[in-house]
Amino acid sequence: MLAEVREATKTANPKPVGHDILLAVYNRAEKKTAGGVIIPDTVREDEFQGNVGLVLKVGNGILEGIEDILHKWVIFGYNDGLKWRYGDVAIRIISIDRIRAVVTDPSKVL
Repeated sequence: MLAEVREATKTANPKPVGHDILLAVYNRAEKKTAGGVIIPDTVREDEFQGNVGLVLKVGNGILEGIEDILHKWVIFGYNDGLKWRYGDVAIRIISIDRIRAVVTDPSKVL
């Protein structure tokens, strides 16, 4: 996923400002039923589920604690921030205060 993210953000090169951060949303593996039917994200996600993203860039208003979040996986709210796509990569710009936690393994967050 990291190679796709780097390539996707290289061409547009968005730069967050102020206290905002740019992150790539973690793409969860497909879930299947016992019979092999794929359950799409729209069915298995609800409005209360959070998202996990990799922090790519931080705005110029964030000086203290940058090393705590830059290039780390973070949890944020399902509807937080401005959403768009670069190719197959879902991108968000969110305010730093919308980060709920830092996680080491995004695949373990349900």
